[in-house]
Amino acid sequence: MASIRDATLPTLDRLQASVADDLDVQATAQGWIDNFSQFVRTADVEGICNLFIDDAFWRDILALTWDFRTFYGKQLIHKFLVDRLAQANISSIKLDVTSAMLLRPYSDVAWIQSFFKFETPVGYASGIFRLVPTSSGDWKGHAIFTNLEDLRGFPEHIGALRAQDPNFDDWREKRRREIECEDEDPKVIVVGGGQSGLMVAARLKSLGLKTLVIDENARLGHIWRSRYGSLTLHDTVCKSLSDIHIAVRLLTPWGTRVRSHAIFTVRILLLFLTHVPIIYFVQVSSDMARFCTSPKSDVFRLCLSISDAHITVGCRLD
Repeated sequence: MASIRDATLPTLDRLQASVADDLDVQATAQGWIDNFSQFVRTADVEGICNLFIDDAFWRDILALTWDFRTFYGKQLIHKFLVDRLAQANISSIKLDVTSAMLLRPYSDVAWIQSFFKFETPVGYASGIFRLVPTSSGDWKGHAIFTNLEDLRGFPEHIGALRAQDPNFDDWREKRRREIECEDEDPKVIVVGGGQSGLMVAARLKSLGLKTLVIDENARLGHIWRSRYGSLTLHDTVCKSLSDIHIAVRLLTPWGTRVRSHAIFTVRILLLFLTHVPIIYFVQVSSDMARFCTSPKSDVFRLCLSISDAHITVGCRLD
């Protein structure tokens, strides 16, 4: 099985190939995506694999695997497609012809790169592929990236879909009811009101998913204030993380304390929340790690990942 640690650039010498002077880049990209689309429609895994060179990459973010995965080499790509292609039910593959171009990042490396779009039963996705020349004259895939962009039925409330009513008269009352969860129960609980927690909460809010953010500090971003000498934000409108909270109107009740029993307290107080995803964005000590791995954690069906367990930034290949 090919190891990603042994991966090398697809140089023309290694491929024993050359680039013709009269190469039609757009026609080559269109021909490849047409074959790819045909094999996808017929669930022909062998046909898809034959469109790639032996040491190709396939990077997927949520579109086909509901995970962040990288598959290197035909053997792993073949197994991945056998497991996921039929279930993913890809459709409506369309090439962005205007994006097709021949790139030469180095003097001895050349590839055609192009964008495409496709759909699955759960959402709308995009992709990028790179083709390299081969000794036979055919252009084959060296890398492909597939990414889930949007979920069906959950469009982000941005642009034309953003709320147009200014709500000047009753804004404070609506905010109070929102914070107290009087009209709608939270669908997600985010533990940690720092940069990452607020980012996730803002995206979930734009998708129409009510999200409760809790933090042990009385002010948003206080972990930054106590850790760094200065806090620089690139948005001139937002002078602090508190401004971000005000602008996005996140559900963040100040002063909510996070302790080793906090999740149990939330569970008791919100008994009507039978399946509430809980997302951690907190710095935890070894005590917290022991809490997270305690037998009671199975009550909440948590999928836990402690940063101490990750010692490298290598790709997950299994």
